Amino acid sequence: MRKARELVAFLTDRTSERCLLDAGFAATRASSYTDPGVSCADRRAPTGTAAPGEGSGGDMPRDAARRPRYAKDTLLPALETAALRPRTPLYGAFTHTFTTRLAALHTSATARAAPDEDIAEKLDAALREVLPSG
Repeated sequence: MRKARELVAFLTDRTSERCLLDAGFAATRASSYTDPGVSCADRRAPTGTAAPGEGSGGDMPRDAARRPRYAKDTLLPALETAALRPRTPLYGAFTHTFTTRLAALHTSATARAAPDEDIAEKLDAALREVLPSG
């Protein structure tokens, strides 16, 4: 349990959140967007070293503080106005069915070979079984 706490603390500390933002992802700490004293000090993975499509941020337009240019005007307002997802008893049924059915795409060669239309139809049928019609 101690190691799990250490991992969560590391992943959510100010520096890690700023590194997340610098890589082009949405950080959850306001300090990542506003505090000039917070920077991505992790020199093991400098900005731009990840493979294309993996959050490298190499060609990303940046502001004077090296944050993604859209961070302060787009991501920060979204963070500040975010709301909890409404509670619903259907969420668990949907999530379980959705993930179970689509997990086959990662574990079954037969499922991967099926046409997209077949996969969509089977998922639709499974969801109709567990969710009320409306």
